[in-house]
Amino acid sequence: MPPIASPDRAPPGSRNDLPVGHLVCDRGGVVRDANREAARLLGAEPAALLGQPLAGWLAPDDAPAWWRFLHGLPSDGPPHTADLTPRSATAPLRVIGQWAHLAASGAAPEAQETQACLVLLAPELIGPRPADDHDPAADRLAAWQARFLAAAAHDMRQPFNALSLFLGILRASSTLERALEIAGKMQAPLDAVVALFNGLIEVTRVELGLVAIDRRAVAMTETLAPIADELDEAATGAGVRLALVPCRRTIETDPRLFTELIRQLALGAVRSCDSGRRVVVGVRRAGAQLRLEVVDNGAGIAPEDVAHVFEPFHRARGRAAGRKDGHGLDLWAARRLAELLGYRLEIASVLGRGTRLSVVIDTA
Repeated sequence: MPPIASPDRAPPGSRNDLPVGHLVCDRGGVVRDANREAARLLGAEPAALLGQPLAGWLAPDDAPAWWRFLHGLPSDGPPHTADLTPRSATAPLRVIGQWAHLAASGAAPEAQETQACLVLLAPELIGPRPADDHDPAADRLAAWQARFLAAAAHDMRQPFNALSLFLGILRASSTLERALEIAGKMQAPLDAVVALFNGLIEVTRVELGLVAIDRRAVAMTETLAPIADELDEAATGAGVRLALVPCRRTIETDPRLFTELIRQLALGAVRSCDSGRRVVVGVRRAGAQLRLEVVDNGAGIAPEDVAHVFEPFHRARGRAAGRKDGHGLDLWAARRLAELLGYRLEIASVLGRGTRLSVVIDTA
């Protein structure tokens, strides 16, 4: 039997950074691992949740559905989903699950146990249940949820499998030096999962109209300050030279959303570049407009893909050689944020030479 891991003892940068609930249950439905968000969504104290049957934290009427869901989970192919209501709530959670092979504590890496890996989505991320199945808005929401789940299923598997393998090797390590080496290797797949979920959750909030706008006068340089270290770290890790050109001009905008817009564009540019390439972020005036530009000399985008780069989950073929763990969300999220703020996002790209992304801001 695998050990019970406390959500309160997870290290920084762990699953507790995920904006969704994450649970691991054995075949008997007993919770073996959980993050803090899972405990919160279930209305439980973290310590009380672990080692207990999950059915005890669900509404009594949903217990049979939970058992059918658990025992019907796949080990291959797309994960299954179900809507289950916690005992302490009235609105259901969306539960996404799949069986996975996880190494047991103290066992050799090849000794693995099959356990259920579950993701819990809060009610506000599910959206309202449509009264009419043929309502166009409901159809769009259902299509978006399907794409959300497909992206999560596809992009979660590799980092979770890597984490499971590294965890098994770590537990079998005989020296502290070897353990520290493996622990360092675990950070990259963990960061990939956290980035995927943060991106999916944020763009889902935008798509469902849950993002409020708070406009005020702000210097454009101030919008770069909160993310300068993050961008620099990402560029350094990728071997990309990053230049952030200061701009003291003031605009009326939502500073949080505008900062996130710059972040999406800049990180996407860094990920599109091979080591040794360059990304420049700056602002220039063009008549009555300001143009925030993110320019790179990376792989560029094939002409046939340029018209589709703002579609969610689209991965441009021309960027494949240089792209690092992209999920096809950067440019879609940036365009939606630009639209929310009343700006226009333009792109110009030459395959093999690089890409220029411009946020056009009317100042007249």
